[in-house]
Amino acid sequence: MKRMPRDPVRFDVFDLFASHAQQQKVTINTPEAADQFLGRVRESVERALASDTFVYGHHTQALFEALTVSLGGVKLLKREDAGDLYADEDELAIPDYHIVLPDGHRLLVEVKNLYQTEPFKDPLILPQRYVRGVRRYAELMNVPLRFSIFWVRWNAWTLVTPDVFTLTARGYELTFPDAMINNDMASLETRRSGRHSP
Repeated sequence: MKRMPRDPVRFDVFDLFASHAQQQKVTINTPEAADQFLGRVRESVERALASDTFVYGHHTQALFEALTVSLGGVKLLKREDAGDLYADEDELAIPDYHIVLPDGHRLLVEVKNLYQTEPFKDPLILPQRYVRGVRRYAELMNVPLRFSIFWVRWNAWTLVTPDVFTLTARGYELTFPDAMINNDMASLETRRSGRHSP
């Protein structure tokens, strides 16, 4: 698998600039619009760098990308949560990745990480509204949803269906042992024979 060449600095940044100009109702071909946009970008980057959670979340996504590519068992890996989204529903949440397996099966994957104080006891807890939103997006796309979790204390990855989470008063919970029992990371590995499970 190889990365497809593109120029994000040219195209993605310009898309952001155009969106900014539309929101601010300014003309894009003026120095004032460019200066205002660059100021907002600088503020956004500074806020992001000040948030350890945000930075580590992006780091975890990069690790997932690298791991998936190295396993060699997918035909296509693409960021799903990029670009504009138009929908007539308010509570949608977009998963991180869209994956195509060699047998044609597709997966939407949301990447998470968890550092546990008590490795066997502390569960991953996801808000109910968020899980409903990402599941609804997968339903509309008609693509199975998976959660890939990096368990920091164990230096281990798991790939699980939403059904393995337990709904509690705190949200949707998943322990490390339950994640390992239901782990399907092997579906992303190269196989000489057999089929990938959807």
